[in-house]
Amino acid sequence: MPKPPELVLLFHPEQLGEVERFSTFYTGTYSFDPRDVRALRGVTGHFLKARRLRHLAERLVPNLNIDEAQLEEHGSTPADNASELATVLEASIVEIYSSLDCTVKTLFAIYNPGASSRKKSTRRFFLNYDPDSTKMPPEIATTLADVGWYRRLLHLRDELTHLDTGAVHRDSETRLIRYIHHGLTEQANALVIDDIFEWIDTTLVDVDAWLGQVFHFLNSTLSNAEVTVPCAVVEGRFMMRMVSGKPPVTFHSGRCISAQWFDIPGNPRCPFASECGAYQRRATFPPPEAVS
Repeated sequence: MPKPPELVLLFHPEQLGEVERFSTFYTGTYSFDPRDVRALRGVTGHFLKARRLRHLAERLVPNLNIDEAQLEEHGSTPADNASELATVLEASIVEIYSSLDCTVKTLFAIYNPGASSRKKSTRRFFLNYDPDSTKMPPEIATTLADVGWYRRLLHLRDELTHLDTGAVHRDSETRLIRYIHHGLTEQANALVIDDIFEWIDTTLVDVDAWLGQVFHFLNSTLSNAEVTVPCAVVEGRFMMRMVSGKPPVTFHSGRCISAQWFDIPGNPRCPFASECGAYQRRATFPPPEAVS
């Protein structure tokens, strides 16, 4: 069995994005049922999967050389490589939308958990937002002021779940990858995206910015209640601390709860203890009662 690393740092709050920050600290303020916990995890999970699929698609682009060579030599091609590329690109698009789905589910879990499935619809949330039925604060409505990117993303997600795969073509001059789907229309014409990679990249940026706005506000609602989080793994043992998610949160925030055992001679000591603010404020616990 390979020897585990002597030190793995796990607590670096300065590097957390807004979604990760909320996911780390929300339990001190909100209580979610298991389904809502999965939804919150899905916000980041689906978004990261969308990015990975986009990068995977980029690595498939050179395979178009095979299709183009077949076309040049035989006058036709089954376009297997283009179909594979289109499939991965479409999967990325669907994953982007799934991240939005999970965000809307999280918002309803906080502000209106008893709402009907119809009211919890992501489509309804973006296109027909009603503060009275959602019961959400005005800060959430403010995030919807500039979401012009949503309609095309919705259109693609809806249709891609029911239609065959679209097609991609590499322009011989610009070398850009054009995406075409004859089963989809925009303004009565077949859907054509001249640079599908650029469109996905822009959509990822837009969605990421919206997620940042939403979860920045949610982070501002966190209470001072402490949650227990892992700091590091030292010689195979977890170091833990209790810390509030109320900003600002730094590496020195909170109270160390592992000092009670790593201060005992013979146990692996936390290498950050001498300079860690959490260790200076370490939690104290009453001694265990004697067993008669």
